[in-house]
Amino acid sequence: MPPLARRDVRSLVRKLGAHARPAQQRDALDTIAGLSICDGDSGTLVAITAAGAIPPVVLLLGPGSSAEVREVAAAALSKLAQHHDNQVAIAAAAGASADVDLLEKMERLLI
Repeated sequence: MPPLARRDVRSLVRKLGAHARPAQQRDALDTIAGLSICDGDSGTLVAITAAGAIPPVVLLLGPGSSAEVREVAAAALSKLAQHHDNQVAIAAAAGASADVDLLEKMERLLI
């Protein structure tokens, strides 16, 4: 992934925060999911994780997000989970949450 793309991914990660509108979150999630499969390169998947995308995406699975955002977040995590190291990062991010429902969703996503 070229340096400009890494900067773009970090910008997308900022749009996943609680301060962002649901439409911004959904668009950022769609883009991250697209980046994660665009070239089949595991380096892209790792770069997305290195930009800090996984924790905010996991949080968007929670009850504070709209059903549409939760659905797109689950799809993005599914794409990111294609790389083993990302599976570990997803599990760690989900484990940091006390939300049992969220943990169950993550388990179904990774199986």
